[in-house]
Amino acid sequence: MNRCTATTLISPPEPFADLLEDARPSPVLCALGEKHDGDHAQMLWDDSGDELAAWVRWDSRRTRLAPLRWCPVQNGAGEACGLFAGHPSRHDWEINEAPDI
Repeated sequence: MNRCTATTLISPPEPFADLLEDARPSPVLCALGEKHDGDHAQMLWDDSGDELAAWVRWDSRRTRLAPLRWCPVQNGAGEACGLFAGHPSRHDWEINEAPDI
């Protein structure tokens, strides 16, 4: 399965924008498989001290940040899926990488 090619621009949250050298909006590419149901999604950062990661989720009307748990499914080699729990589409090892944006 090919990767979804949907993109969106995200800006750093207001309190952090003043701390950054470059606070311009940045593009993010959906991490899910093509033709998935629901919102597009991309992981922004992993809180390694917890079982959560911060994801950006978007559709045609809105963009939001969401703390989501990791998908618990592992492949035959014991590697965990790199998407969030309950994600639509296939697991990340079944998705072909899209070109850089």
